[in-house]
Amino acid sequence: MEKKGSIHIDWIVSVALFMTFIIIIFGFIKPGYEPVFEGDVLIKLVSDEFNSKAEWEVYKTMLSFDCDTKGVINLGLSPTYIPVGDKYKLLLQNGNVANYNGNLIDLPNNNYNFWIIHNSDIGYNSDNLGLEDDGPEDPKNCQINAANPIVFKGINEGELDLVNLDVNTWDFPDFRYFRLKVLNPSGSYYDNRYCFAKLPSGDMSGNTCDNYKIPDEVEVYSSGLGKVILDKDLNQNQVILNIEVW
Repeated sequence: MEKKGSIHIDWIVSVALFMTFIIIIFGFIKPGYEPVFEGDVLIKLVSDEFNSKAEWEVYKTMLSFDCDTKGVINLGLSPTYIPVGDKYKLLLQNGNVANYNGNLIDLPNNNYNFWIIHNSDIGYNSDNLGLEDDGPEDPKNCQINAANPIVFKGINEGELDLVNLDVNTWDFPDFRYFRLKVLNPSGSYYDNRYCFAKLPSGDMSGNTCDNYKIPDEVEVYSSGLGKVILDKDLNQNQVILNIEVW
């Protein structure tokens, strides 16, 4: 009987030690880990949604003309090289704008290589050569080749408003909130209109968004992500995407 009692006591002690160990794990390890994990997930949700709404791509492709003559020719390019319409610009190798109008381009002597900058959203103005769209055809021995495009990705500034971003449709948990600001690398506003938030009182932008005071009692997670504002001419401005979630 004494032996059975000792076994019972040992079992109780073992269970007690095991439960103490579990309590220590949940009491000390989990609280230190979970908030970091939660903050990372919420920040990534905001960042991913912003990128899907505001980012775009602009392409730069080298075109090579193998010709035995100069003058105006019809590019006749496939959409593989450029999008339809006027959403492209032709540059000489030195960076100056070529003399072109739509698909017609003036080939100067000894300058048969061009850069074409193009995108799928915003058009460009081309020089007027005074030629109709049905102008000269390509010389029979003039061949156009295109290299693989260089792809530039960045924020399309034209999308930075509350209507285009449509914050209320973002994949973000109910009863959780965020604020997003576009800042200069120095930490000042790139443009004070570029503040967007999902708040208890609704979606906000601009000064109203910036002036909102986050309650002191809530825990706020924040992050600064390096981004580039990219225009159709490949000009780039470095910015910081400041994200706060709570």
